[in-house]
Amino acid sequence: MGICENVQFLCKKRGLATSRLEKELSFANGSIRRWNENSPSIDKIQKVADYFGVTTDFLISGFDKEIIDIIKSLAKTDKRMPYFPPNVLSTLTTELETIKKEYGDVPLDVDPFEIVDLIKRTPLTVEFKEDLLNVLKKVKHKLDEENREIDTIAAHHDGEDWTEDELRDIEKFKEFLRSKRNSKD
Repeated sequence: MGICENVQFLCKKRGLATSRLEKELSFANGSIRRWNENSPSIDKIQKVADYFGVTTDFLISGFDKEIIDIIKSLAKTDKRMPYFPPNVLSTLTTELETIKKEYGDVPLDVDPFEIVDLIKRTPLTVEFKEDLLNVLKKVKHKLDEENREIDTIAAHHDGEDWTEDELRDIEKFKEFLRSKRNSKD
């Protein structure tokens, strides 16, 4: 969805005609509709964002920077790791199935580095993006809980002098615990 569709969505949500919004913001009649052909100025985008209490990111892309930040924070250094690991998926099956039924065949197992491009390329509805953000928040919360347990083990070596070999052994042990936990799920 483009900026015009996002503004129209926000107007519809408030029961407000686009022409009324233009009048309230002192824009020329029909100017928002023309944003499809001519890009609006940043100050006009900001004015509309302020009016609705959303970010300029939301007006431009259809969702806030928050969803991108969550996606990036979920991304692992291993670029081939599935976006939704099986142990996390098992806790989110209901939400994911609801989204799949409502929005069709959405590739929810894409690589974390590919999901940003997927979202940019796909004309997703604002409702889908909001639902996806909620699922991503749950995924992030679940992963944060699991990582807290691992970090607690790792934190016990903070402040001590360890050799490179010992630090590698600690990392291997942490990885062993992760794989052991994943095999239980």
